[in-house]
Amino acid sequence: AGNSVYAFSLMLFAFLAGLAGGAEVARRLLKLRLDLSLALAWLQFLLAAAILGGVFLWEELPRYFASFEGYPLRYGFGAREVVRALVCLTAMLPPALLIGMIYPLAMECVGRAAPRAPIAALGRAAALNTAGNIAGVLAAGFWLLPQLGALRSIQGLAAIAFSLGAMILVAAGPRARPLAWAPAAVVLVLFAAQPRAFDYTALASGANVYFRAQHYGQVIAAAESADGGLTTVAQRELPGRGRLLTLLTNGKFQGNNDPQGEVVAQVGIALTPLLHTAARERALVIGYGTGMSARVLKEAGFRQLDIVELSADIVRLADAHFAEINARVSSSPGVNTYITDGRNFLLLQRRTYDVVSMEVSSIWFAGAASLYNREFYQLVKRRLAPRGVLQQWMQLHHIYPADILSILASVRAEFRHVWLYLIGGQGMIIATDDEATAPRPEHLEAIERAPALGPLLGVIGGSTRAVLESRLLDPPATDRLLASFGLPLAFWVSTDDNLRLEYSTPRGNALDGGRSMRENLEWLRSFSDGPEAASGR
Repeated sequence: AGNSVYAFSLMLFAFLAGLAGGAEVARRLLKLRLDLSLALAWLQFLLAAAILGGVFLWEELPRYFASFEGYPLRYGFGAREVVRALVCLTAMLPPALLIGMIYPLAMECVGRAAPRAPIAALGRAAALNTAGNIAGVLAAGFWLLPQLGALRSIQGLAAIAFSLGAMILVAAGPRARPLAWAPAAVVLVLFAAQPRAFDYTALASGANVYFRAQHYGQVIAAAESADGGLTTVAQRELPGRGRLLTLLTNGKFQGNNDPQGEVVAQVGIALTPLLHTAARERALVIGYGTGMSARVLKEAGFRQLDIVELSADIVRLADAHFAEINARVSSSPGVNTYITDGRNFLLLQRRTYDVVSMEVSSIWFAGAASLYNREFYQLVKRRLAPRGVLQQWMQLHHIYPADILSILASVRAEFRHVWLYLIGGQGMIIATDDEATAPRPEHLEAIERAPALGPLLGVIGGSTRAVLESRLLDPPATDRLLASFGLPLAFWVSTDDNLRLEYSTPRGNALDGGRSMRENLEWLRSFSDGPEAASGR
């Protein structure tokens, strides 16, 4: 259903609605004279069947999302969320209804089994249920998902539900007639029909994001975890250009090895902050991706490089499949790699950096906007060395101008000097508090003196001029843009309290990517000083 805050809200709504609806059904069932043991057993069998049947639904969801490609609703955010809501309800409501029914019936059984002290028995049962919920979350997130994957985990949970139903019927003894086992046969048939593996190529097609398949190619490697979700590497052949590998998170593009496209952008992006500083003591990279940007900073001569990545799967798959471009920089001497949240990493240590480089996934991912808020920029400012530079990726496609304005306003609220570059179709923010960090000849000389950067500079034409000429906005132009709406800067700033970007950026996914890119660039360029500013002079 996607990675936005809206998608998670829809999933939560579907599950809570199922629990509530199931509890209401159970309340009505308790008014009837039912054999509670038989009812519980059947509900457990039905739960196992609902879980196993959902597997076949998962396989069809990418094709369902992609089927809307030719329809106008693909360009409407509200219509998209209605489709996502229907998907969440279809996938999650049946098992949630059954779980909602099972709990009150089970508690009723506990109360009847202890007529002398029903309240104490119910208290112990409720405590056991709470402990089970906590243990289940920990086991699913830290063991089942990374070790077994989603499919085997789901099938394992269905097996547990089936086993509980069977245990109840066995315990019932002669009271359980042969007909009571009929639902168990249905579950066994569903077990026998289960696929051996998910079609990861379909699940990682990106149709859930843009309502059309992105055709990244055949998935050749996949990993699942609570932190990264589904991380995949897709492969396809490009005529005359060899094998194209693409790194994806839940169907969302993270990078590729295209020497005429993404690699050029990644090299240019990593060189951008070096235009503003000649210091080479310590750098921090938040967001590993394919590892190309981290490699460029390492080759630039930094004595110490810290890499922070939320998902261990990203680092492992990138080093395994993109070593040709990243040189396995995450395990190089002088490099420390941390698997954690970038903001928490900065909070929990006191090191200072000459460069903080950030290329997290899209801003609309739930939680990613916390790295574009004023409080985060305040934190980065405290961790920058004197004349330190912040470099941060900013998408310019699938985003509204108001969101671009909010991002720039949030940065400008903490840093006096803000530049914006356009490299490989990607926006790159440079922010600093020191005017001396403007591009200078000595900064360019420091880049060109680094011997290991020679081959990488060849990727962008052999010099830094292409990067220098990619500037869209300098600090005065940024200030003109922010002042052009006639509102106080604070009006546009995103904070941990208002979460402006968390809720606004997902709406940009409904835009036509190419058209929104062209319109945003035209708008941004209208605030530059003209050709001189655009050429970097």
